[in-house]
Amino acid sequence: MTRDDLIKVVESALTVLSSVYRESAAKSDLYEAALMTVAVGATQAAGGMCLLTDDGRNPSQELTFRRSPGNLWLGQFSHVRASFVNPGRALEIHLGVYVMSGSRVQHECDVAILDSVEAERSRQGRIHPRHSKLITSIEAKCYGASP
Repeated sequence: MTRDDLIKVVESALTVLSSVYRESAAKSDLYEAALMTVAVGATQAAGGMCLLTDDGRNPSQELTFRRSPGNLWLGQFSHVRASFVNPGRALEIHLGVYVMSGSRVQHECDVAILDSVEAERSRQGRIHPRHSKLITSIEAKCYGASP
């Protein structure tokens, strides 16, 4: 897929990308955003109500994702808040955040699906989410050609 193809995938599944992100994102960044659309689709198929947001409360008008690994609590990057009526669970989907492993080493998750209580704990305490509260993650590899 080309950069333009990836932009179309993301914008058709989610919403418009910010012009700054659209112009500066590498193909690998857009590939990670395209993988996020798969996670959002799976969440919706499982009955989740998804909110694309920068602040956790209001819908994003345009999306800006991280382009390199970062701390969940820093910056107002676009992410997804999803809620499920039954069993009353909420989660968040983020791109490029660090998670703390059991051995106390931080690891990057290209796409991270976290329990929303843990995501809020991370923001409030300015600490990395714990791996035990990671629902799943995706490690992305975007090759120019098949290996």
